[in-house]
Amino acid sequence: MAARGATIRPLRLLRWLLLSCVSAVACTALTRVSSARAALRAYDEGHRHAARDGGEGMGGAISANAWSRSADRAALIDAVRTVSAHAQRVMLGLCADDADSAVSGLKCWVGALGLPRGTLHGMDEGGVPRDMSAFGPCYVKYNSLQTGSGDPAGSAHLSGYGGDFRGVYLSVDLGDDAFEQYGVLPLDLFPPSPSSPCGGAGGGAGGARAGASAGGAAVLSFDGVAQLVEQLQPDVQRAGGSLRLLAVSSADGSVTVELRGPAVRKRVVFI
Repeated sequence: MAARGATIRPLRLLRWLLLSCVSAVACTALTRVSSARAALRAYDEGHRHAARDGGEGMGGAISANAWSRSADRAALIDAVRTVSAHAQRVMLGLCADDADSAVSGLKCWVGALGLPRGTLHGMDEGGVPRDMSAFGPCYVKYNSLQTGSGDPAGSAHLSGYGGDFRGVYLSVDLGDDAFEQYGVLPLDLFPPSPSSPCGGAGGGAGGARAGASAGGAAVLSFDGVAQLVEQLQPDVQRAGGSLRLLAVSSADGSVTVELRGPAVRKRVVFI
């Protein structure tokens, strides 16, 4: 019996140690998420106070924009990453001076947080590419999951914006009946890097332009993109059209294609 007891006790001890370690890891993760949520709530409250107390701009937006530039960037980045990593759904609302900075900011945020990349809609009107250089302030709405209207995960929509706020509204579904929104966070919170490349809308109305941000440190090549375009040809041809690759720029992550057929030339931006 003694020998058996000597065998059982270490096993029980090992089981207890394993359960304790698992519990400790879970508790640490929950503590980090709670701390991140608290930090973002504090930022959100500070932003609201700055808008209310300063009062400059529509809704105090200009005062709040100035206040956000003095925030602790490192702490915000850590909090945003932590909350987003534990969220079931992440939605972004970007307020920017123009389409170029909006698209650049969207790519930075999506890349830095490892969110799904999809298509940005709103760069054309009735199939005709817009001249985004004269578009003015805009708002981009991004959703990490498929929407009720059928847009796939990672899709975004660009529209005009008449407010003075500049930055990003971060909305997260944390799965515990907690749907929270924090804002307005700095648009340039995440700087460009090899792991989260950023790029603007670029281009004029002269052709279809796809701003593509490659994952990791990948570099766009004409041959590589040509293979992808070739894979799309059967579907395009079945619709009575044709697709031709015109140019690829690894410098700004842009791809220019020409679509002919029932669908008129159209600008598409891939996040």
